[in-house]
Amino acid sequence: MIGGTEVEHSATRAHLLKDAYLIDGVLYQGRACDHLYPRRTPFPRLRIEDEIECGAIYSTASGNRWFGQWLMDDVLAYALAENEGVPVCTNQPMSKHALEYERLLGMEPERVGATYFREAIIFEDIGQSRSKQSRFRAACDQLCSSIDVEPHPGVFLMLRLGSSCVNTTSRTTAATFPRSSKPSS
Repeated sequence: MIGGTEVEHSATRAHLLKDAYLIDGVLYQGRACDHLYPRRTPFPRLRIEDEIECGAIYSTASGNRWFGQWLMDDVLAYALAENEGVPVCTNQPMSKHALEYERLLGMEPERVGATYFREAIIFEDIGQSRSKQSRFRAACDQLCSSIDVEPHPGVFLMLRLGSSCVNTTSRTTAATFPRSSKPSS
C-alpha cells in the first residue's frame, strides 16, 4: 500500500483459440477478430502461407505501433509465449533499434503474415502483476548484463521549451562540475 491507497491489478491470463488465422495483422477465430496492426490493404489476400500446430502470439496492437509499449508489454509477453508454444509475432517491419533489443534479450520469434493456427494462445497481460514485474526485472537484468556500465558523475539534459533551449544539469553533475563565472579560453 502506497500513500494509503491499495490497488489490485488484474492477473495475467492465457486464452486458447482453436482454428485461428492471422492474416495481414488481424487475428481471426470464428466470428471474432482482433486487429494487431492496421491492414496494409483494404482487402487482404485469403491465401494461407503457413500452418502452426500451437503458436503463442505475443504481439499487441499498441506494441506494434509504439516502441515503448512493445518494450513494456510485448517483450514481457514473449517470456510467456516461450513457455506455451512457438513464440509468434506479426510480420510488421521492425526498426533496427527493436531488432537489437531482440538480439540482446535472446528473442527468436517466428514472424508470420498469413498463417493458420490449429491452436493459438493469446495473452491478457495488462495489469502490473507480480509475474509481470518479475519478467520485467529479468529483462532489465539481461539487458544490463550485455553492456559495460561504469559510474559517471551525472547527466546533462537539454530541455526544449518553445523555441528556446534551457540547459539543465542534475544535482550530481552540478556538484561535480560547478559552472565557472569566467568563460574558458
